[in-house]
Amino acid sequence: MRLQISVLVSIAWLLLGMAVLAPIEDWSHLDALYFCVITLSTVGLGDFVPQTSAGMKFAYFYCMVRDIPVFQAHACLGTVLFGACAFCNPASTLNARHCAQVGLGLIA
Repeated sequence: MRLQISVLVSIAWLLLGMAVLAPIEDWSHLDALYFCVITLSTVGLGDFVPQTSAGMKFAYFYCMVRDIPVFQAHACLGTVLFGACAFCNPASTLNARHCAQVGLGLIA
């Protein structure tokens, strides 16, 4: 369930970036989506670069916040693939204590 939510959040993050950047930069929706995928994957080819001040500010924000859905999706994928990790296993009491200690109420 957590993996599906993480994937949906990641897709929503891509669509949000596309919806905001397409009109600001006067790009097609496909070009804006391409920029968001390249940016989220940290490849950064440089073939699409925001030119407007608003586009640059949004791209900066988008890059700074992108780690939340991306890392969450990677953590959930790791849980699915390698469920033996005590910190990844939701049934583990170690997981609950660890998450409470570091203040992560998200994973439980």
